[in-house]
Order: sequence, then C-alpha cells, then structure tokens
Amino acid sequence: MEGDFALDREALMQNFTQLNRMKQDLLKKISKNEKKLNSALQEMKNYIKPPVVIVRVFVSLFILLQVDGFEEYLGPSLSKFPADPHKLWKFAKSHIQLSQMHPKNLIRMLKDASKAHSEIGSTSPQHKEFLMKAALMLMDPVTTEDVKRASEVAVMLLQWIKVGMKQVQTEIELLKLETKIKRMTNRNAFKAVGLVGRMM
Repeated sequence: MEGDFALDREALMQNFTQLNRMKQDLLKKISKNEKKLNSALQEMKNYIKPPVVIVRVFVSLFILLQVDGFEEYLGPSLSKFPADPHKLWKFAKSHIQLSQMHPKNLIRMLKDASKAHSEIGSTSPQHKEFLMKAALMLMDPVTTEDVKRASEVAVMLLQWIKVGMKQVQTEIELLKLETKIKRMTNRNAFKAVGLVGRMM
C-alpha cells in the first residue's frame, strides 16, 4: 500500500513539475508580448459591455489570483454567474491594473502567482478546492474559439488559466495523498509502539 502511494506521489509530482514548466513558458510568452498585451488590456478595460466570455476569463483569472470581493457578485460559494454581468465586470476590470508602479500590476501578479504555485501547499487544499470549483463553473461554457473571436490577446490569459487550474487540481490531489501517507505512517508507528509494549 505504501509503495502504491509512493508511486502515485511520484507521478503527481512529475505532472505538477511539467505543468509548472508550461506555466513558465506561458509567462515568457506573456512577457515577450507585454506591450501588445497591455494595449489590448487597456482597450478591454474601457469596455462597458464586453462579450460574456471576456468577463468569464477575467473573473476566473482574478479568482485564481485570489483577489477578494467576488462573493458579492457570484454568491458566497462563488457558484452563480449573474444573468446581467455588468456590475461583475465593473468590479473585475477595476483590478486590471497596468501601471508598472501599481503594486497590483496584472502582469506582476501573474508572475508572482506562478512563483507561488511552483511550491506545494501555499494554501490549504480546502481553499484551493473552493477556488477551483468557482473557476470550473466560470470556465465551463468557455471555448478557446469563443475567446479568440472576442480577443486574440485574451487567449494567452485563457491558456494561463487552463494550466493554472490543472496545476491547482494536481496540487490538491498531492496534498490529499500526503495526508493519507501521514495518517498511515502515524498508524503504523502507533502499532509498532503497541507491539514493542507487548513484547516488554
């Protein structure tokens, strides 16, 4: 059983590492096209009523970046996309900060999040699952083709979201597996202590 857990853990770690490399490659692509991306983001920030897929992409992005405040628009469980997303978009686009001097500059947030996600256990698995469910709900009806029709630049953000979601899901599985291994190790240690006690 412990051997199976070890193999599972190794496979998950390899997957997590591969996804991290993919995310770093995407960041290089984003950095290379930063001027074009900033220009497109500024244009999208001026949208009063953007295509719904754009709203879904940005809200998913900010949720994965752990930006607070979306409960007011998606409900306490972040599970209800509004029929009219005007207020949701107004709130989301307020977080599209493009000034290099701003502490919440969007490109910098992506870079910082990618560094944080490269390490296991930066937040609890329960919180990660909460964020994942919200992102899955938001991204469920979204296709790459829809996003590309709305904005080619937004496709880069969509790719980051997709890789990020897979990485978070892998991390959740890893954390749960680590918990199982820890419980088994403690149980075996307890049994060993009991056996020694009986022998004495």
